[in-house]
Amino acid sequence: MNELIADIYDAAAGNRSWSSVLTSASEVLGVMGCQMIGVALDNGAIRFSHASAGIPCETELEYVRSYHGVDPRIPLLLGQADGEWLYDQDRFSEQQALANPYYRDLLIPYGSRHTAATKLVEHDGEVTLLAFLAPRGAPGFLAPHREVLTTLAFHLCKAARIYQQTRRLTNQALVGGELLQRMNRPAFLLDAERRCTFMNKVASRFLAEETCLLLARDRLSALAGCTDRELAHAVKTMSAELKAGGLTARRIVRLPAARGTAIASLTPFVPNETMYAFGVHTLFLMVIHVLGAPLTPDVLLWEAAFDLTPSQSRVALQLFYGQSAKQTATILGIADTTFKSHLNELFAKTGTRRQAQLVLALAEMQAY
Repeated sequence: MNELIADIYDAAAGNRSWSSVLTSASEVLGVMGCQMIGVALDNGAIRFSHASAGIPCETELEYVRSYHGVDPRIPLLLGQADGEWLYDQDRFSEQQALANPYYRDLLIPYGSRHTAATKLVEHDGEVTLLAFLAPRGAPGFLAPHREVLTTLAFHLCKAARIYQQTRRLTNQALVGGELLQRMNRPAFLLDAERRCTFMNKVASRFLAEETCLLLARDRLSALAGCTDRELAHAVKTMSAELKAGGLTARRIVRLPAARGTAIASLTPFVPNETMYAFGVHTLFLMVIHVLGAPLTPDVLLWEAAFDLTPSQSRVALQLFYGQSAKQTATILGIADTTFKSHLNELFAKTGTRRQAQLVLALAEMQAY
């Protein structure tokens, strides 16, 4: 414990990465993971985001893009004293959790349910929040956990104040960049003119190894004329829909890659809906899915192609593997009525009517 506390202050001083410290803290508690974010109180912009190794970057992206606005813990945390822990197992019943999109569609599908969250510091228009996630199926945070968390809270609050005072505020656009850098697929951020404002390291390698895309004068183009027109149309259509104030779905564009077929999924990131993690202008996240004969289904591609929620994609994955309706409900720990609701949404989004057609549609996308 003393070593962990020393590491916390090292991270506050910039001598150690917060990710490694949060990973160590999660291991000490024996929980799934931990995340710490700084949020500007005036406009909700993310000033920084650090997560342990146990938090998938996809979860962070979905939270930033869609689920922070329905997180029921936030208003409660803002009303608490610094370092006071909020245990959602004490505040939200299972029924309340299943009725809330944050728990039902994000936290539970990604393998957690109970969290212990606290406000570390609120000063100079910025609040720092931290949360530990317990794995789903665990009883939550028991007395031994809470004793350790009470000890850690004092030091975390002091470290957060030091960190807030000594660090130079990170450029807001780089917060989203840090998330994308952890993705294992090529990822680009494009503006409405297809100028590339950011690419992760995997994307840089993809450009060097493949010949289907070209980055010239910061503008990303497809070498094949028909593909480039399709890409331009997708960006232009989404931009027009956003300007009109309507909702816009994700788009997919086929790319003839050298090592097989690749598919680009495009997702809009609107500043006020993504807590300004990617800057103050609307951008489009383009993720490349290289197809061929993957060992496991590309669930992220299904979500992009059919606009599935994480819960729906988990149901689709079990059906893809040949599980029955009853087996799927049991494996995922959901009620039969919940399964039927997800299945009906899958039918509607994929344009199918039966489970066999649904699996075929998923398989065709997998081998597009």
